[in-house]
Amino acid sequence: MRSYTRLGSGAPATILEFGGANSCFLDKIVQEFSPAAYHVIDTNAYGLGLLRKRLSPGSRVHLHQASILDMARVSL
Repeated sequence: MRSYTRLGSGAPATILEFGGANSCFLDKIVQEFSPAAYHVIDTNAYGLGLLRKRLSPGSRVHLHQASILDMARVSL
């Protein structure tokens, strides 16, 4: 978190988390930085499903089942 705080400009950002199925970082980052959007990209459908269950309605978190090697097909 210290690195994010040092680099932050204060404006809401869009954050991408690669390999973030069932993310252990999401809650803390959203709480501390309130990003405009938070995209989680992972190939793991099961982990993305677990994360989907944790999200509240109206969340600015977007889940993408995709490989970082094929980002051309991910719509952010």
